[in-house]
Amino acid sequence: MSVLKRTFSVFLCLSVLICFTALAEAEPVPQNTVTLSLNDADVTVGDEGVVLTVTIDNLTSTLASVEELVVGIDSSLVEVTGITGVETDNVYYYTVPYTVETPTTEAVAIEIPLTVTDDELAVSPKTVNISVSEISLKDNSEPALDITPEIGVPAVLTLQNEVINAKLTFDSAISATTNIAVAYQLVTVEPTPAADPIPAILTLKNEGKTIKVTTQEPLAEGTYKVMVTASGYLVPDFDDVVINSQQTEPVFSKKLVPGDINGDKAIDLYDFHEICTAVENTSADTLYDLNKDGSVSKRDVNLMVTGWKAVYGQ
Repeated sequence: MSVLKRTFSVFLCLSVLICFTALAEAEPVPQNTVTLSLNDADVTVGDEGVVLTVTIDNLTSTLASVEELVVGIDSSLVEVTGITGVETDNVYYYTVPYTVETPTTEAVAIEIPLTVTDDELAVSPKTVNISVSEISLKDNSEPALDITPEIGVPAVLTLQNEVINAKLTFDSAISATTNIAVAYQLVTVEPTPAADPIPAILTLKNEGKTIKVTTQEPLAEGTYKVMVTASGYLVPDFDDVVINSQQTEPVFSKKLVPGDINGDKAIDLYDFHEICTAVENTSADTLYDLNKDGSVSKRDVNLMVTGWKAVYGQ
């Protein structure tokens, strides 16, 4: 009896294995698939370097050419770099030229640079769908046969309207943002208590000569005071920033001039005396590290001279 049971168990296992194998073989593998991916799916309006990658994979024959690669974007906030789009029903279509140099059976990746514009800004983040609406493939036979691709789901790009085009500039490059901070204080009507300042994120751009100013979340509608602190720098006055449904672009571009060590709104002999003493004493105080390179040296004194000349025209 036990022998019969063992025989039946083996037979049952083999039957199940054969059934699963048959099901696996019956399930077709997608052929000639086109997938989309973005190197950065969450960007700030105005960012550069966003790349859409169109990958053609699972080829059933040797791919000889790619024709009429058309990318559809459902917003004017994003466009294919260097190509003019054609609008139809609020979708912008871009025909991207591409040539397969050598016929191949391997996956082909087509990188398409995108430009994020700063038009039609919204206070809230906006989602943009990017899809391949049309792509014609040819194989390597004579005469060439059309290959029908299966185009995947759209790629999704989320645009954050943080603080657009707000920046601080410098005559000379700095290497860090140490001791420099920006915050936004919502202006309220008394006796309403003032809200907590909203800190900004500072990012070095333009080889260290520009600080890009953004916020973690989009600013709510209202009027904001711009609060800038920068130890060792002469900070200019800032106008209030207004954000509403019409004006969602709180633009400011201000220059920070190095050299105001004591914070008296001037660059003078008192500041020169302080920084020279700091260099002589090999101070580690970041207040005197004007170029933010991690050390206090003659380079910081030279930067103060540059700032003094910029302010007083000498």
